[in-house]
Amino acid sequence: MLHAFTVNPKLEQMYFVSYRFENKIKPLWYKMLTKDSEINLGTKAKPVIKTVAEWVAIARENAEDLNKQINDKLNELNEKYR
Repeated sequence: MLHAFTVNPKLEQMYFVSYRFENKIKPLWYKMLTKDSEINLGTKAKPVIKTVAEWVAIARENAEDLNKQINDKLNELNEKYR
């Protein structure tokens, strides 16, 4: 779900829907997420709760760092094998 917000900056809200036919009480479950929704990416014992917007910012920052590392290695290899 966070990935959708990360790759599409124009996305303001989305619905997560789950259907479990074996659940006789509530087989259809849904949740609307916005950029202000709080998400726990930790565990019950050690929760790490942030808003969708905060997780997206972290993901984009990590992606930029990874992209820089890849480009640095490519440049290094290009210089080495010229």
